[in-house]
Amino acid sequence: MRPVNFSLAGALAGSLLVFGSVAMAAPAASAPNPSAKDQRVAANLLKDIRMDARTIDTHARRIVAMSGDKTTKWHAFDKQWNEIKPSEEDMQLKLDRLQPMRASLSPAEQKEFDAVSPLYHGVAVNTHDVRAALNPPAGGIEWAALRQRSRALAKDSMELGEAVTPAKMS
Repeated sequence: MRPVNFSLAGALAGSLLVFGSVAMAAPAASAPNPSAKDQRVAANLLKDIRMDARTIDTHARRIVAMSGDKTTKWHAFDKQWNEIKPSEEDMQLKLDRLQPMRASLSPAEQKEFDAVSPLYHGVAVNTHDVRAALNPPAGGIEWAALRQRSRALAKDSMELGEAVTPAKMS
């Protein structure tokens, strides 16, 4: 049996270790930074939340205007409601997606998220209240309540939309 040259074996092992670690490090260096990806996703989610808030504001203001005319039919309000509710639900889904990313957000995005969360609660409550005014248990439309709740919904959604301004978004 031949004696093994340990200096040659050591050199091969050392070169494998060095080049292997470089080869292993190269893919990691080219992979996108998860934090940067989370920040892009968060910025897009915040932008979408802003757009949802604008949609709600627009349709809530239409309900306010229509509620001044007691000859307005229920289906006209329902058309506006059918624009409001999906936007409110989308906001909730987007906020749920943002919550686990909060730690990786920039300080500005964390501040926006912290501002948007309580404002969303007001939008959700007023959305429910608008629907309740459109469909009270006794039947008919509660005109005064509908006008008041729609105004509150428009105000809350406008404030939510302003909490995420284009200048703040990256």
